[in-house]
Amino acid sequence: MNKDSRQMILNRLDHVNLIFSLRHQFTGRSLIQHFVEDGVVRGAYHPWTFFDALIYYLLLTCFDLLGQSPEWVPFTGWLESKRKAVEREEAVKSIPDGSNPVDIARHLNSRYQASYGVRLSFNRFILDILTEEERATLYSSIRIVRGRMGAIQIRHTQHLDM
Repeated sequence: MNKDSRQMILNRLDHVNLIFSLRHQFTGRSLIQHFVEDGVVRGAYHPWTFFDALIYYLLLTCFDLLGQSPEWVPFTGWLESKRKAVEREEAVKSIPDGSNPVDIARHLNSRYQASYGVRLSFNRFILDILTEEERATLYSSIRIVRGRMGAIQIRHTQHLDM
């Protein structure tokens, strides 16, 4: 992992700690918001739900950073890098004849994503970098909860204290 990635991860973990430390300001029944449709309450949510989702998002982006290949470059770097010229030229040669500019951009982005995309980095971290024991610990620390509030289906995940 390079120095920049390490710093980005530390910054995200600081943000997670800050958000979590503010949770007491967002508790209480008085903050519950209701979904109203045609004058009928159809469900409810609490603002902390969004903070919870933000925490998970920030933590999951660390997986992407931890799984990035040492050869990773941002898309603009891939387009301009002399080191990536062969990859880029192969992508350009594979553009279908008669493609319009938007299709060309999509094609190049698709080729970039196949080598350097977030999904690839995320999966690489979980499947290739974590040990089997670490992966089992990760999987066992996640619980998916499904419920229903009125007519609205609710799904969220929760972490389990280890």
